[in-house]
Amino acid sequence: MDAAFLFLNGRYQTNDTQAVNDLSGTARIKPNIIAVDGGVSFLQKINLTPDHYIGDGDSFPALKLTNEFFRNTVIHSYEPAKDKTDTELALDFCLKNGLTKISIFGWMAAEDESDHFLGNLMLPFCARFIKRKMNIQFLGSEKQVYPLSNDRQIIKGQKGRSISVIPIDRTIVLSLTGTKYKATNLILKRGGTHGLRNIVTARVAKAEISGSGLLMIG
Repeated sequence: MDAAFLFLNGRYQTNDTQAVNDLSGTARIKPNIIAVDGGVSFLQKINLTPDHYIGDGDSFPALKLTNEFFRNTVIHSYEPAKDKTDTELALDFCLKNGLTKISIFGWMAAEDESDHFLGNLMLPFCARFIKRKMNIQFLGSEKQVYPLSNDRQIIKGQKGRSISVIPIDRTIVLSLTGTKYKATNLILKRGGTHGLRNIVTARVAKAEISGSGLLMIG
């Protein structure tokens, strides 16, 4: 499974540089580094040259796509007036190029960007991404979000962290082990808060969902 790291124009977490380095170091195959519009500023900060730049430049007006930092970067420029966000365009690029294991950084809401934040969290539930079984994760050193559709997630190294499950479908069925409040075929309904603020108590925990939902750790 070919992998890609997407860097968005959101808020980065305290130790994200180390998290990116750790994930890159453990990857069996070097991931494609994709700067999504203003996310390029974080890559410049950590001196990591992107393989691709995708965006319209509206959140990074000082961007000079011809400067030395982009000497090995393939540029995919778009007009600001378009029907998809830069993040959706980046995921479409990954889909087209067989990049199906996607780690997204810089996804937390920046100032006045809560609409993009919520919209981005819903993108993994697009039918075309589910059909191709794209594994899309929102990662960070402090918080992570795992969109699940009839799937399971093994949770390692998160003992003591909070864990929440938010239904996307009208009803989901949840099973949890390795948490303070265990669950076996627990029915959660969209709009309810029953799945919020559990605690990981084991070195390895597991969440399994029938239906579609967001698994949030932080």
